[in-house]
Amino acid sequence: TTQVARAAAFEDGGMPWLPSGGDPVAIGGVGGGGGGVIDPSPVAEGTGKSGEFSISNWDGYPNGPKPSGPFRVVNGEEYQNARSAAYSANRAIHQANPNLKGMQIHEIQPVKFGGSPTDPTNKIALKPAEHMQYTNWWNSLLRYLNGK
Repeated sequence: TTQVARAAAFEDGGMPWLPSGGDPVAIGGVGGGGGGVIDPSPVAEGTGKSGEFSISNWDGYPNGPKPSGPFRVVNGEEYQNARSAAYSANRAIHQANPNLKGMQIHEIQPVKFGGSPTDPTNKIALKPAEHMQYTNWWNSLLRYLNGK
């Protein structure tokens, strides 16, 4: 099972370190989480702003930090630019933190759903299998929103 993320202590230049147990480490803030099997149809509700929505059904979300939104699906050039910025920020985190070798950096509110690609409070280091659980949940939501 996914372990609950812990807040990271910050060292040189605000970069996080990985706790000795190899637990997932929050690069910034930590929220709540849920557990269970992935629900293929998380409930997304409009917030009143064009294209924005909130999530009311977190069934199946991995047990770790959960974003609060609001959410919006980012596409096209805006997404490509944000994803590129996230890759650069994640590379810098890995280069500054050798203890993160073998870990993957996950955006708590994914860039695809309007999350910051560079804000360290939106980042958490996870083992690949744990990261896959988050990715699967968010991909399920995207399929639901796209009607597939």
